[in-house]
Amino acid sequence: MKETIQEMCKKLCCCEIAADEDLIASELLDSFKIMELICSLEDEFHIRFLPDEIQNLNNFSSVNSIFDIVNRKYIQVNG
Repeated sequence: MKETIQEMCKKLCCCEIAADEDLIASELLDSFKIMELICSLEDEFHIRFLPDEIQNLNNFSSVNSIFDIVNRKYIQVNG
């Protein structure tokens, strides 16, 4: 799962990224790319993000943080 997320981020950012790299502070992800990423994550893992989860940009600041929220939501949906 983490490898898939990292690959998605790599495609959006058009460069190699470390799992702990801050994608927002480094300006690799802007608001449009974040929304594109969210849609891709929802489609890939069959999950849905709540508005407050989307508004909390810390959830999408790095591959590690994205993995954490996706993994939690995936477990909620799939047990």
